[in-house]
Amino acid sequence: MKAPKFLGDVEANNVDTNTLEATEADIDTLNVNSLYATLAEISTLLSDKITVDTLTVTKAAHFFSLIIDEIKSVGG
Repeated sequence: MKAPKFLGDVEANNVDTNTLEATEADIDTLNVNSLYATLAEISTLLSDKITVDTLTVTKAAHFFSLIIDEIKSVGG
């Protein structure tokens, strides 16, 4: 089923599409398998794994690694 091209505001509870082109979007929850974007401004990003080709940090970067080695003592 095809929908006409909408100009202006559109409200929907659920949208299923293969291609979505938008210059600006206000979205509370977005579930996608793949997302290709030229520019994204994100205030908070939570991730299990991030892979980048080039990382540029302009303010501060904090990297923490906690490694606990279990050492078994022999004879005390």
